[in-house]
Amino acid sequence: MTAVLFISAILLPLLSHCSSEISVPVISGRSYTLQLEYQNADGTNSKKAEGIKRQLFDETGGKWQYFWFCGGAKKTCGKWVDEKNKTIPSGPKVTKTSEGAVISNMQIRDAGKYARLPEDPNALTAELQQVGVYVQDGPTTAAPGKVYKY
Repeated sequence: MTAVLFISAILLPLLSHCSSEISVPVISGRSYTLQLEYQNADGTNSKKAEGIKRQLFDETGGKWQYFWFCGGAKKTCGKWVDEKNKTIPSGPKVTKTSEGAVISNMQIRDAGKYARLPEDPNALTAELQQVGVYVQDGPTTAAPGKVYKY
């Protein structure tokens, strides 16, 4: 009985504060590569993603946006779309390479959660595979011959 009380009183509140999200800082104007190959939670069925999705940290209200690679005959391949398949004109360029999905010229407005599609059928595993991409302004450079003092 004491062990159960210990677990519920001490460990559960601590576990609820743990963050399992992978976080990646990216300097504005640079690229980020999201790995596309993954396995299901049970360790079987190695897969390559057919696209990626993102949930921005801005005013979009937690809605996901989708980008499908052009491997199939999809109308929306090669561009960012919303949940209703309407094109989003301001999304960053995405290129599928052997390294993964290269998201180019990321800007502060592109910060958010990114994930592969399709996701793992296990909801917990799918959430753990999401990557928080935090885009930050880079360092300012001094003009030749000029020194900035802080």
